[in-house]
Amino acid sequence: MLRADPHLPFLEIAWSDRRLLEFFNTAVLPAVSPGEQAIALERTKVLYEPGCECAMFVEVELADGASWQALVNVADGRVLRDAYARHYAGSNGAGSPALLLEQHGCLVELFPADWRLPGLSSLVDTRRAAPLLEACAGRPNGALRDVKLLRYMPHRRAVARYTLEGRQDIVGKAFGSTADLERTWGAMSRLHPQGAALGIATPQPLAKVDDETLIFMSAVPGVSWKTLLKRAKAGDDAVPLVGLAAEALAAMHAFDFESAEVRSLESDARAICQRAAGLDLIAPLFARRADDALERIGRSLPGYRQERPTFVHGDFAPSQVLVEGGRPAVVDFDRACLGDPAMDAGNFMAKLYRKGVAKAEDRYRPLAARFLAEYDERLPAHRVPERAHAFLSLSLVRIAIDTLRRSPRAYGRQGEASLPARLLDEATACLARPFAGADRR
Repeated sequence: MLRADPHLPFLEIAWSDRRLLEFFNTAVLPAVSPGEQAIALERTKVLYEPGCECAMFVEVELADGASWQALVNVADGRVLRDAYARHYAGSNGAGSPALLLEQHGCLVELFPADWRLPGLSSLVDTRRAAPLLEACAGRPNGALRDVKLLRYMPHRRAVARYTLEGRQDIVGKAFGSTADLERTWGAMSRLHPQGAALGIATPQPLAKVDDETLIFMSAVPGVSWKTLLKRAKAGDDAVPLVGLAAEALAAMHAFDFESAEVRSLESDARAICQRAAGLDLIAPLFARRADDALERIGRSLPGYRQERPTFVHGDFAPSQVLVEGGRPAVVDFDRACLGDPAMDAGNFMAKLYRKGVAKAEDRYRPLAARFLAEYDERLPAHRVPERAHAFLSLSLVRIAIDTLRRSPRAYGRQGEASLPARLLDEATACLARPFAGADRR
């Protein structure tokens, strides 16, 4: 059901708990930390492009009770040699932040080293972060009491929260490129005053450090919508939450925004086709099913009518909505641009559908339908229900692909009963089942 990747042979070791543990004990620890022994490990983040590269974040438990993290990069030897030469040349050995093992086809970096996130070390090291935080208010901040890594996606993004003595918390974000940094900084700068005027809190940009590709912003108070949904056991308890999310999205879709990028159903479908490239190398049946789902979505394009592009969040999901004092707030504007407002609605609904599929619970789909109805009541002119099912289906295909790429072993064990395969089933069903009310106008 799952084939070995012919271009990345080291993954046969990396996907095996026993063999990966042996690899650390025989090839990594003797070089970077002689005398230590690993007794257990866990892969917590995986970024995998079949046939191209894989970045695997591993937490390692040592025999003496200590632990540390490492980023195992698997790629073409030329790519790894290039990365090592530019960032770590001459540092192999004990105390080195990285170890190039060409015979295995991998580069191992000890956290917080990440060759594509140059600012990660400054983000999480209190000694290096403290002077950077001084620029955030234009005056000395309170003493830095704590730094907590909130999110880390190898090579792409990292987010940390700083607790300051007697001051509001600050959030820092590390980017993989200056272009990504400038895009997010520009979006936050334009959106923060508009959100404040509409009663929708968004992060206030405070400072950016170009040479470290870091942004610092105010921490938006509130509890994650995703967390609140977990606490709302009964369906009726979640209805007010759905209304807050719909209110926040409708308000944002009225933001004044400029962007050279304009996303649509067609452009997102093309991007997901590229995301699926290489899957046939390791999961040919899944790849064929994903292609079939994307073709069905493509066949719906001739009848697809997009309204005038509006501001779109670009990744609107339960984890991006916070609630404080009965009011919604929204964070993470890394993908903000112009596009079809149905894109944000479909993505939010897809996250609820995913939870329903994963937990085999029916309450999440009605909540998604309620969210769409609540949004439509606030902005009926956008006619979002007519197009939301197509974006919902497309988002489910993307989530299915990403789920498989993060944990191909689970698909290998369960096949068509696995979560990625069931998400493809859901995507096909959603495309064939437009929402009630889509044709009422």
